Amino acid sequence: MKLCSTFNLLLAAIGITANWSSFSNAYVFNLPSHSFSHASKRQSQLYTATSPSIVSSEQQQLIYQENPATGLQVAFSHVHLYTDHIDDLSVYKELEASLASFGNSVDLKGMHLNIKEHRDNWQKDHLTSTSGTVEVDVEPIEFIAQGRDVVKQLLAGLGFRITAVYDNDIGEQTRNLLVTTKDPDGVQVIVSCIKNPSSEEEQEVNGSDSGAYRHFDSSQIKEFYNEHSDRQGIAVLAFQVTGGEIDALYQKYQALHPNLLTTDCQDGVITYDEDGSMTKVLEVYSYYKNDKGGEVDRGTKLRFVQKIGADAEIDQSGGEGLVLPGFVPVEAAFDKTCMPAYCDHWVSNVISRTGFLETLEETLGFIPKVDFNAGVVAAGEAQIESTVTGNDSDFVTNDKQKALKDQSQVYLPINNALNEFSHVHGFLDEIGQGIQHI
Repeated sequence: MKLCSTFNLLLAAIGITANWSSFSNAYVFNLPSHSFSHASKRQSQLYTATSPSIVSSEQQQLIYQENPATGLQVAFSHVHLYTDHIDDLSVYKELEASLASFGNSVDLKGMHLNIKEHRDNWQKDHLTSTSGTVEVDVEPIEFIAQGRDVVKQLLAGLGFRITAVYDNDIGEQTRNLLVTTKDPDGVQVIVSCIKNPSSEEEQEVNGSDSGAYRHFDSSQIKEFYNEHSDRQGIAVLAFQVTGGEIDALYQKYQALHPNLLTTDCQDGVITYDEDGSMTKVLEVYSYYKNDKGGEVDRGTKLRFVQKIGADAEIDQSGGEGLVLPGFVPVEAAFDKTCMPAYCDHWVSNVISRTGFLETLEETLGFIPKVDFNAGVVAAGEAQIESTVTGNDSDFVTNDKQKALKDQSQVYLPINNALNEFSHVHGFLDEIGQGIQHI
């Protein structure tokens, strides 16, 4: 299973990045159509892994001093997508009900042998419509990848369901959905949009319209769009803090990479107190635009979440239903065909691969795990450099099911382009640094 960020050279990315995937099938979700027609506003830049760092000598000394480690342990938590439009919740719940009715009533093993029969069954007996009419025996329109609803694709294609919502009615109003697998502790995808984008010019980018929850503020979406040529995509990689103190991580960033701290977290972690438990959130920018220590890329972020209190019991593997503050649970209709899914790796395309690797090592203690062919991957004339970094989880088990569900081993492949023929170069040229796929 693969969820790709959207860009014009998507097919090239699918073909080459299949090497990363540990899954047997690749599902690609394309966000709505304007993302594929916007002209690139970028000046392309190629960078090699040997790009020099421009951190000051004082900072370099700090890195190698005998500073106490943070003792932080993290696990995969969720990814946060920003998109142009999200339908009303009722639209998706109607689709969920239809999918559950269909999935629970048919034998899907032989479906591929008679698509028309099953399509007619779906349309006649299970597909509901707010208009009350569904035409049967109509040949389907040719599938077009662009302009599709990413939420509906998660529901219909992967059997995910909407399990929580946050609908903001203050100011510009953002709409936010939490989409999860049958196991709520597995893959968690937050999808957000601005309800009324036409009023964009009426709000300051740093203005607050989300009440108490900064992670749902429309300014977050605008900032991402500004850095990504107005393109939708995966904006945040979020980790659950399962050991150690999140405040220690803030101190690491404050000491070594203060400019990567977001405006909201300049003075420390954000704390939310709800229903007898406390949730701490730290957000930092993922990348520098070029060399480490230079200008900050204010697009993709890393989010760290730690829950503390009576209702915050978690195991080391991560999960236990941890979601962001503000979400309200909603009923979800899972059918017998819905399967659990768990995160394996999250891939970044960047300008300076070594710069990002060093930043993750200095702050989180992540270390390189794999250098593909000494870092260089080639397909014809296309050449990229690629390294997988990650943590050292101490989770050990002989139980296959526990191992499958464990989210404590984090792998982050990181790519940079060596020439203009690679899919990574196309990604960077079109939308800038960001998440290629998960």
